[in-house]
Amino acid sequence: MRSRPLMTLRLSTAPVQDIGAAPRGTRVTFPITGGSFEGERLRGKVLPGGYFRTVPRFETAEPKYAFLNRLLAIGAAEIRADGPVHVIEELL
Repeated sequence: MRSRPLMTLRLSTAPVQDIGAAPRGTRVTFPITGGSFEGERLRGKVLPGGYFRTVPRFETAEPKYAFLNRLLAIGAAEIRADGPVHVIEELL
C-alpha cells in the first residue's frame, strides 16, 4: 500500500473521560477543545467538539479543498504530554 503525508493534526483536549468497561476493553474519550492541522496542501484550526479518529473522513464545500472529499486517509496517533497528535496520510 502506498501513501503520502497529508497533514499533522495536533489536538487540545479536556481531561480524559473514563467511560468504563466495553467489549474490547476499557473505553475512554478525549473531549476535543481545539487544535490545528498542517500539511503541504492545507492547514487550519480544529474547532471544539471534533472527534479523535485514526481514519478521518473529510467533507468540504470549498472548491480549493475539494480533493479532500475524494481521498482515503489513515492516521497514526500518539498521546503526548501536551495532547494527542495524529500524523495523517493520504492513501494513493
